[in-house]
Amino acid sequence: NGKIFMSDASLNAGVRQTASGIVIDGSVSDVNIALETISFKAAVGQETGALSVSVDDGDPLTSITREKLSIEIDKAPPEVASPEKAFVKTAVASKLGGISVADTDSARLTVTVEVQEGSLTLEGGVALGGALVNGLGTTSMELLGSSSDLNTILASLTYESAETPSESLSVVVTVNDQDAETVGASSEIDLEILGNAAPEPGSDIEVTGLQEDAGPQQIAPVFGIFTD
Repeated sequence: NGKIFMSDASLNAGVRQTASGIVIDGSVSDVNIALETISFKAAVGQETGALSVSVDDGDPLTSITREKLSIEIDKAPPEVASPEKAFVKTAVASKLGGISVADTDSARLTVTVEVQEGSLTLEGGVALGGALVNGLGTTSMELLGSSSDLNTILASLTYESAETPSESLSVVVTVNDQDAETVGASSEIDLEILGNAAPEPGSDIEVTGLQEDAGPQQIAPVFGIFTD
């Protein structure tokens, strides 16, 4: 159902790992201190677990005491991280970076990426691994796969706006693990649309009013103004 671990803290008790678990040797107080550092990590997809504890004092005249503990495993919800804002060019496929998903106890996740207008797609050459991708080139994409494969795909996600984009746009990323007992997560990225107009040069430098043999004189440039 999972694995047990112990803290790396310095312990007076002797600790050794075996194929079946952990063996702790020492005084009663030292063993109890060591037991307090034990942690359990459930295997993916497990809902319950069990832990067996045996105590042996090495005396052939006494019996070994055994106790079995039942473990109820809390399911971890999926998580999504993203930047609050992304800058993209008008009508040009622009990369959206910094999006990632995670889930400690689910092998596969479903991610949806949605925007009000424009199109969502992926950079060419991205490896999909074992993931499935639907909705390329639309306003709504759906991804299904492991968190590792999904993060590779999300790192290549791009957005292309319309020629005349709306003033307020955002990309919403939602992730869930298809488990009715957990709640999905979502994140919203505000889009800042940048214009693509070429810069327009202003006036050249103008020099007027110079007097010959009048000593050093100041030249006042008129700088060009560039607009975009």
